[in-house]
Amino acid sequence: MPSAEARIFVRNDAPIRLDEAVVAGGGVVFPLEEANAIVWAASDPEELARALHPGIRWVQLSFAGIEDFFAALRLWRWQRRMEGKPLGHPHDGTGCRPAA
Repeated sequence: MPSAEARIFVRNDAPIRLDEAVVAGGGVVFPLEEANAIVWAASDPEELARALHPGIRWVQLSFAGIEDFFAALRLWRWQRRMEGKPLGHPHDGTGCRPAA
């Protein structure tokens, strides 16, 4: 079975130390290019869109009011599903879910 190790990149504009929280919770902090997960506490959706790469498996946004991040996350989700799985078109109302 493949390793389920979370290699977490932390992007933080908040005055709290999220990297320390990740480590205290048993996680390991990695540079973005080696990460497979992101904990995001910055307010720039375009920066998040640039940070997302094919190796990222999940993203944790650390705040409410995430509507501005939907476009970046939808595009990333759609791109991930292109790895051999059937897709609905992003503009056909499927919300980028796999086609039936």
